[in-house]
Amino acid sequence: YESPVVELYDLKKDAVEIENVAEDPAYQSVSNDLLAKLWDWMESVDDCLLEGPTRTPFYQSAIGLYEEQKA
Repeated sequence: YESPVVELYDLKKDAVEIENVAEDPAYQSVSNDLLAKLWDWMESVDDCLLEGPTRTPFYQSAIGLYEEQKA
């Protein structure tokens, strides 16, 4: 299972967030508006994810173990 890039749920119709409506044409304007607000906010806080993927602490630990075993 691959997670969708964008998730959007109509909480009035689907309070338990089962049906992702991000690709539903009926919700396209809401989805576009929220994405624009997200990108603007990420730019305003200089979010490092805009520069590319970041290495998580879990990744750093795993790669450290790998490097120890290779040494």
